Amino acid sequence: MESRNSIFFMKKLILLICFSHGGAGTADITVDLKEGDGVSLLTDVTLTPGDHVMWYFKTKRIAEMFENVPEVNTDESFHETFRDKLKLEEQSGSLTISNISTACSGDYTLGIMNDDKVNDKPPQIFVVTVHSASPAEQHEMKNKSVTEGDPLSLDSSDIYQGKIGAERVKWFFNGSPMEPEPQEIGDVPLVDSSSGSLIISNTRISDSGEYEVNVIYNRFIIIRRFYVTVNGILRDKRILS
Repeated sequence: MESRNSIFFMKKLILLICFSHGGAGTADITVDLKEGDGVSLLTDVTLTPGDHVMWYFKTKRIAEMFENVPEVNTDESFHETFRDKLKLEEQSGSLTISNISTACSGDYTLGIMNDDKVNDKPPQIFVVTVHSASPAEQHEMKNKSVTEGDPLSLDSSDIYQGKIGAERVKWFFNGSPMEPEPQEIGDVPLVDSSSGSLIISNTRISDSGEYEVNVIYNRFIIIRRFYVTVNGILRDKRILS
């Protein structure tokens, strides 16, 4: 009887042949984002016992998971492109690529197979295009410094506004979900409904920190982080005589 490893090797081979030669699958999913952002490519399933998740970049395996044990390819040929960038979500097998670069542009193929079935779910291809941004542009986009009391806008319009399929926007502050209002109420942050951008009209020192926006689509999430510093007002100290 063939070992489990041998069986899975044959299944991987069948998967590769399938998507390398235009085999039956689902429609490609197109993802556009900017260098320095992140993206989660969603499997859209809850894994069941025996499911084996495999992710390929072009025709090379970059990550896989079996029995909720994630494994990322550490081959030297991918070391520079994907160093410290890949993470697998243990419940679904979704793949997150952080701090993405133009070298990460290309086709990502998802295959999910089971012990008992070959090609249990048809391969899904994500066509990812990463638009270049210089280090200076990335720094300007992500790092914001304002004086206490000044307004602040964290712009996500290029990854949300007018994008077909963008379902909603979710903001986080220092890792915790925010609940901005759809319209301004006092000093509570609001989200611009047309762009998804976060607006704080009257900043405070306590607004300093890390902000993250998730623009959520049906099969992927675009992730952008901002680092905000709110500087205190220098008050004029005069000694009256």
